[in-house]
Amino acid sequence: MYCADCGAKLKNNTTFHESKKRGKYKLVTYICNTYANHGKEVCSSHSILQRIIEGLVLEDIRARAKRVIEDENSERQRYLAIKANERKQQTEDESRLLKQAESRLAELDTIISKTYEERMLGKLPEDLSARMLEKYTAEQKELTAQAEQYRKARVQEQQDEQDVEKFIQRLKKWSDAPCLTRELCLDLIEFIVVHARPEEHNAPRKVDIYYKFISKPLTDSRNLLLPQNSVEINQS
Repeated sequence: MYCADCGAKLKNNTTFHESKKRGKYKLVTYICNTYANHGKEVCSSHSILQRIIEGLVLEDIRARAKRVIEDENSERQRYLAIKANERKQQTEDESRLLKQAESRLAELDTIISKTYEERMLGKLPEDLSARMLEKYTAEQKELTAQAEQYRKARVQEQQDEQDVEKFIQRLKKWSDAPCLTRELCLDLIEFIVVHARPEEHNAPRKVDIYYKFISKPLTDSRNLLLPQNSVEINQS
């Protein structure tokens, strides 16, 4: 779990209490690690009780599983649309770059063939033709590698279908889960983002749940907001 404001992980904080009504009891809370180490001047606590966060996550999983069981095909299409929307701009850019790379590779094939021919006919000095060929073949090698990467990206649509199918099957597997377990979390949860406690006393708490196979995994788990993670946090 991560803090929505500073990106730090939330740490487990256990405290022990005693009251006439409940006797001795313990409270398990998750708080922002930055707050725990540096205080409220740097970040707020983002504290949330373990039973609250577990209840919220389990409720969301049950709701998603219920929708899948009631109308699996509609939910499948909805999740596919979510994944397609996430990579739409990336796919358009990669398609354009692939077209450019393939066009330039075709030009290089012609240029390299012509350069060899002119060298063989003595129309180009040996040293000049060697430098030209070295330059063109280096560009050709680089573009070939780039084009291959762009082609692999175009296969992502098929991977999306496989990912959504895996997610749906795991939702169905845990549809009757009585409580949140470590196994369930490892099966379904990618990461969770906890927002600050609302100023209004009775306002709902905002928690974002990122699911495996649907959400993009973190590249670097040390901090949510590292640039390489490219996670967009909705602060509304």
